[in-house]
Amino acid sequence: MTRKSISRILFILLFVAGFKTSAETIDIVVGTNASPRIQFGAEKLADALKAANLDASIAPAKSTSGRSIHLEIPHEKQINTEGFRFALEDNNDIAIIAGGDSGTLYGCLELAKRIRDTGKLPATDIINFQDAPAMSLRGTCIGLQKTYILPGRRVYEYPITPQLFPWFYDKNLWRQYLDYLVENRMNTLYLWSGHPFASLVRLPDYPYAVEVPDDTFQQNQEMYHWLASECDKRGIWLVQMFYNILVSKPFAQTNGISTQLSAPTPLTADYTRKSIAAFVKEYPNVGLLVCLGEALQSSPNQIEWETNVIFPGVMDGMKEAGLKEEPPVVIRDHAFDPYAVLPPAYKVYTNIYTQTKYNGESLTTWEPRGKDQAAQLWMSKLGPHMVNIHLLSNLEPFRYGDVEFIQKCVQASRDRLGATSLHLYPLSYWNWPYSPDATMPPLLQWHRDWIWFEAWSRYEWNPDIPKQSDHNYWVSRLTDFYGNTNAAEKILEAYNDSGEVAPRLVRRFGITEGNRQTLSLGMTLDQLVNPQKYGAIPDLWLSQAPPRRAPR
Repeated sequence: MTRKSISRILFILLFVAGFKTSAETIDIVVGTNASPRIQFGAEKLADALKAANLDASIAPAKSTSGRSIHLEIPHEKQINTEGFRFALEDNNDIAIIAGGDSGTLYGCLELAKRIRDTGKLPATDIINFQDAPAMSLRGTCIGLQKTYILPGRRVYEYPITPQLFPWFYDKNLWRQYLDYLVENRMNTLYLWSGHPFASLVRLPDYPYAVEVPDDTFQQNQEMYHWLASECDKRGIWLVQMFYNILVSKPFAQTNGISTQLSAPTPLTADYTRKSIAAFVKEYPNVGLLVCLGEALQSSPNQIEWETNVIFPGVMDGMKEAGLKEEPPVVIRDHAFDPYAVLPPAYKVYTNIYTQTKYNGESLTTWEPRGKDQAAQLWMSKLGPHMVNIHLLSNLEPFRYGDVEFIQKCVQASRDRLGATSLHLYPLSYWNWPYSPDATMPPLLQWHRDWIWFEAWSRYEWNPDIPKQSDHNYWVSRLTDFYGNTNAAEKILEAYNDSGEVAPRLVRRFGITEGNRQTLSLGMTLDQLVNPQKYGAIPDLWLSQAPPRRAPR
């Protein structure tokens, strides 16, 4: 071969190498006027395609001769609103057919996961695949609360300010957490606060009730609107919890009353009703979680408060906001008699979810029984019922991941309590968003306790996953996290074998109704095996308890 021939070949090779092979372009067809939720799903799908070296275009109509993904609208009424199915169409195009915008979103996320796992767009293996959740509301809560009482205030009284809750104003942190929730198909987020209204709305009749400075008030409203919007496009319903009867500190001082009252008065009724109406009008896409009990005492007072204040306030806000349908309201069964209080509520308002703690304030058993089980089954016949996996002080210090136990709990919630929804506390509620570990920088809870959040969300979606496939899934997840399959098998075994130790002991010996657990607070052997004598005389327990070590 001559030099001239060699030069020519090299030139051709270099010329060809200079051109990048064009990737296949996939059109994601969303139609016109697609909702933010569908747009968000399409964007996640496009990201997965680009990661697989496939060009992606989001458009209202197909624009190439290549393959397309059609996000079908209108939705199919016979499919669950959060359910979806895949279908293969001409030219191997894929259709995501759903019962609602959330179903389309979840279909996009499922297809995106398959693309990331295989590095390509699936073909015939997705034919007739369909999925839908078992639980209708699946979500976590965050406390706008502290472990200490502010000077001059009482428990639950925490204005929303950058000084008390700096993380509330961190949009990047919120995006990370909300993305984590939607990836795990959670669809509700509850914010717990004693009296949030005085930080979020201003009333013409009671302008002095606002308890944060003007610049903070404006910042709070902007953040809250932004958060509600970010939640909504991810298919997440933002819900605000509040206690009763609580009023703001400046309102109480101006009127010469306490900030917390055990019985209604005309003044507090008017203020609370108008606060709720203003909140519904200002944030029409945000729900309410009502805790009638605690400060408010006795069934007659609670019935009067819910029927003459809470629900009329919601309906006033509906009218002012132009809402045509009743927004859901969650009533928390705490410190009241559900048999007395709930029937009158349904006479004035229909779109009610009831909520009850699952096994008190500690996850002690997956076999609910007795009068508490009967009460929850009764509530589930009135309307949709939700279990609340509440404060878990006996599990809190641990990276709790007994997935077998968690699966049984979700099954029991559905089968033995009639629940159709689940509300999940983080393992370290009071320290959100950080874990209890002494690290610098501090660990985020959904990073440290990822298996806790993922296990509950996995079984809320489907509590009936076969044992072997579920085992394989968790081994794979633990291998991804720790990098070793053999270690993953052993870690999963340890999680499942040790995970019931604290629940079984608390079930037999501990305090199962309360925000603390003696097993985590230095219980002595005598207290463990003979708790009766200590329960009768609290001072005796304190006198015989070992001295506390000074904090380090």
